[in-house]
Amino acid sequence: MTSFRKSLSMVKPISHFLAVVAHHSVTRAAEELDIAPARISESLKHLEEIWNVRLFRREGRQMKLTNAGQRAFERYHHLIDNLFDAVNEDIDPHRVASVLSVTCPIDIGSDMMPAVIRKFHHVYPDVEVKLFASDQMIDMADSNIDLAIRVGRLQRSHAHNEEEIVKITPFLAATPEIKRGIEEEIFPDGVPFIRLSRLPEMKVLTLPGLAKTIKLKTIASSDNAVAAQQMTYDGLGAGLFSGLPTRPFLEPGKLEKVDELGFEDFYAYASWPGRRLSITGRKFLDLFKLHLIRLLSER
Repeated sequence: MTSFRKSLSMVKPISHFLAVVAHHSVTRAAEELDIAPARISESLKHLEEIWNVRLFRREGRQMKLTNAGQRAFERYHHLIDNLFDAVNEDIDPHRVASVLSVTCPIDIGSDMMPAVIRKFHHVYPDVEVKLFASDQMIDMADSNIDLAIRVGRLQRSHAHNEEEIVKITPFLAATPEIKRGIEEEIFPDGVPFIRLSRLPEMKVLTLPGLAKTIKLKTIASSDNAVAAQQMTYDGLGAGLFSGLPTRPFLEPGKLEKVDELGFEDFYAYASWPGRRLSITGRKFLDLFKLHLIRLLSER
């Protein structure tokens, strides 16, 4: 048997395994798939023999994953879901998924996403949007994420696809006192600095408008612009903000722009696992783009 045929022969047993995980029962998984329970049991036995592990343990009437079973689930569930979604879309290009899982930074989630989700529900009222707002980079495959909205440098990863939404211009902001310190070079050893938006580690920062280069000393770090704003207010340093129309707002006398920073590849961008974005994911992304571009045009 060729390696391709061996791989293909594993798809059905793994799909049976995932069905048992979803239903916590061989019987209910068999009912869902409209096959005999014995075929499900054969698939589980086949996988356990190949992988030389035990996948489930029984707790009463329910089947619970072992540690090895959990690892197998995390490894395969999104791959199989993507395969079936791709096949179903090829069979029916207008097929709409019942759930769309989206992740984005906290500020975008609180300031932009409610309006986008409302517009999306007008088009697809039966699709549940699960929003995971987090300032941590979530692994889309492990977390079963369909679409990620991110800010920063493009990742150029082979594990997922990316699409630029809009190029943005980050800026450095600080309280008036710290701003004067930067302008007058009162901080010869570097200004305290809050690093945002997953910039790589930097030792110096060039301020084009001021024609200055300052040494950096990171004493606090956050991807959350609201948290950075508060840390800046508290005198912990200057904050680097994305330039997107989310909080914080520059306030004369409280938080003022020091300088804009030119990064060649700094974007708001979308990312998704698999070969292509689903129909529902594409519609959601298009609505987000329109909303963001409108907000930027109003500034």
